[in-house]
Amino acid sequence: MATSQLDTVLRVEIEREQAAANNFRAAQNQLLELQQKLTQLQQYRIDYIEGIKRDGSAVGLAASRYQQHLSFVGKLDLACEQQLKFISKATLLVDQRRREWIAKQQRKKAIELLLEKKKVEAMQRQTRMEQQLMDEFSGQQFLRRRAAM
Repeated sequence: MATSQLDTVLRVEIEREQAAANNFRAAQNQLLELQQKLTQLQQYRIDYIEGIKRDGSAVGLAASRYQQHLSFVGKLDLACEQQLKFISKATLLVDQRRREWIAKQQRKKAIELLLEKKKVEAMQRQTRMEQQLMDEFSGQQFLRRRAAM
């Protein structure tokens, strides 16, 4: 494959690697947001239960009111469970995006190495051609000097 073609392939692979890196970062950010939301839900649940305890011990709660509070705590628990499921899926997505990014990096690196190898080979060919020309020139000079004698 010609060097210019490899340069084109390398540019495409660099773009793909950058896109994979962006996808990986986006998945990480989404996971972080989901984890923060879970933390907020858990903290709200704790604060809500402590509020119930405070209000209940100070005033006393009617059974129906206490049942409403328990129902709401149950809904908060369900929301936390749902958030954990989202986090689990997001974690899998982060792992997938990481593997895709690493694969793109490896492919880009392989093309860079191939391109470097082709450039070295071209330089070696050029050096050999120059050496042949120098040898031929030296040989002709020698023959001319010898013929002149």
